Amino acid sequence: MASTFTDLGIEKMATGENAGTWGDKTNTNLDIVNTAIAGYVEQSIAGGADTTALTITDGAATATLQNAVIKFTGTISGNQVVTIPDSIEKTFIIVNGTSGAFTVQVKTVSGTGVIFGVSEKSTKLLFSDGTNIVDAGFSGALDIEGRELVLDADGDTSLTADTDDQIDIKIGGTDQLTIKDGALSPVTTNDIDLGTASLEFKNAFFDGTVTSDAFAGPLTGNVTGNASGTAATVTTAAQSNITSLGTLTTLTVDNVITNGSTIGHTSDTDLITLADGVVTVAGELDATTLDISGNADIDGTLEADAITINGTAIASVLSPIAGGSGIVTTGALDAGSITSGFGAIDNGTSGIRTNTFTAETSFVPDAQDGAALGTTSLQFSDLFLADEAVIGFGDNNEVTLTHVHDTGILLNGTNVIQFNDASQNIGAPSNAILDINATDEIELNSTLIDINANVEISGTATTTGVHTFTAVPLFPNDTIETADIQADAITAAKIADNAVVTAGINADAVTAAKIADNAVVTAGINADAVTGAEIADDAINSEHYTDGSIDHVHLAGDAVDGDNLADNAVDSEHYTDGSIDTVHIGDNQVTLAKMAGGTDGNIISFDASGDPVAIATGSDGQVLTSTGAGSPPAFETPAAGISAGKAIAFAIVFG
Repeated sequence: MASTFTDLGIEKMATGENAGTWGDKTNTNLDIVNTAIAGYVEQSIAGGADTTALTITDGAATATLQNAVIKFTGTISGNQVVTIPDSIEKTFIIVNGTSGAFTVQVKTVSGTGVIFGVSEKSTKLLFSDGTNIVDAGFSGALDIEGRELVLDADGDTSLTADTDDQIDIKIGGTDQLTIKDGALSPVTTNDIDLGTASLEFKNAFFDGTVTSDAFAGPLTGNVTGNASGTAATVTTAAQSNITSLGTLTTLTVDNVITNGSTIGHTSDTDLITLADGVVTVAGELDATTLDISGNADIDGTLEADAITINGTAIASVLSPIAGGSGIVTTGALDAGSITSGFGAIDNGTSGIRTNTFTAETSFVPDAQDGAALGTTSLQFSDLFLADEAVIGFGDNNEVTLTHVHDTGILLNGTNVIQFNDASQNIGAPSNAILDINATDEIELNSTLIDINANVEISGTATTTGVHTFTAVPLFPNDTIETADIQADAITAAKIADNAVVTAGINADAVTAAKIADNAVVTAGINADAVTGAEIADDAINSEHYTDGSIDHVHLAGDAVDGDNLADNAVDSEHYTDGSIDTVHIGDNQVTLAKMAGGTDGNIISFDASGDPVAIATGSDGQVLTSTGAGSPPAFETPAAGISAGKAIAFAIVFG
């Protein structure tokens, strides 16, 4: 009986087998057992997505799969699959020592397996049950699959995670705390104490807001929200430790009330209003001395016993003060502004000079056609107008120029732009027509003028240069004269297929001098386009014919005689089949060399119609025998007593 092997490759030797090698094989089996119990091996699975098949070699302790600990190594750039044969039952410690954010799956060839996640570079205890690869559950984390973990002896204190992403803590059979992502909260409000009266926490640190119904004891830090009860009143007379009160909605100190943006008195709560950069006093400001370091904006009446400006009494400058009608000079005003309520500034015929003039609504003359923008000697530099701006001309703006955004300038209606006088102008009489009008001449100067449209010329077009056409030009009938065509100007390349028709050519207009050599081809002329009337006398000679273009239909009867044929010009390809008869063959011109070949031994005879026929070759001893009138002779065996010489008739024998 032959040896057999286990799934691990251990050889089970039959009785009386392996004499002389039994010890070596036993040692190998022990090595396999040792490798399966304590063996360690590293297996590279580096590279892109792939499947690595691990196998076991019978009778050897060299297979990776025989080891107890297998470490996968290498940099992986795709998801990896490692397979184990279906029938093997074995325990493995698998170490995922690869680098690269991809999965590694260990499975049987046909069954399921265990997957290391993309970042799970850990160790797992796995076993093969002969069908699938199973995680033994000792790989670090304990997965209790949402079941309750009982912690005390009577079973009423436990941890439960049967709700996804939530841990419930039960004490004494009642749910007390819930832990979720970002929150630790009681199950029932106002039910759980944090510490006790005798067992306090030491410090509490919060990076956020602490909300409480009440606080007892010392309190530091910022407090927001509503305070009530004793916490809302500072009862101790001296509070030297209070350095900031935070944001108060309302603060009353004796009879002074601060409420948001106003400061007032109990009888006038909004006497002073504070805003960004502005203090507004609703009542009267009574001060022994008022020192204003900046500008003073007084919207009302300024009453003072005396006013001094820059050390000078204002009374010496303004006389009289009341009403201000007597102000004759103010000197130079270097700062400040004239507000909208000031009214009109009328300085007579004098000018107003400024760096930048800003108009909020419009800038107008004092009367229709009453002012100029600049002068003949003082012109403005640039003019800037906004999108869709309109420049109007005339008392009733009958002519306008309108800016079209990112396009150009639009002249309204059917108005025109004139040059020099009224007869020279450009305009659009409709939305589809543009007119350029001139009394005598419109001159366009450029190296190239590109017209992408049809051109209609009512007068005469005179060209000093050359017209170049991309298509065949069309001329009226009978307009091309011989004098209009240069010598040798018409070549085959200039004539489109079927482009020449009889109606387009004057009689006798095409002479030999106008046609280049080999210029006229059949494809360039319409059928029957060139008649005798269009060809000048003696205009066509042999150089104008295309080779092979003259056939017998175009030759008059008896037009070609021996004088018109070159020596050796006619050969067999020019003969019509069957056209050579006896009359056209000279005497003694048909020789054996001119006759078609035949079969060896055949004889030529003639049938009843006088046509030649071949008599089949007879066999040895036969003689050519006449078969009578109306049929050719034949080879036959002579009758007894008849010699061959008597039976031979007229014959021509080949071979």
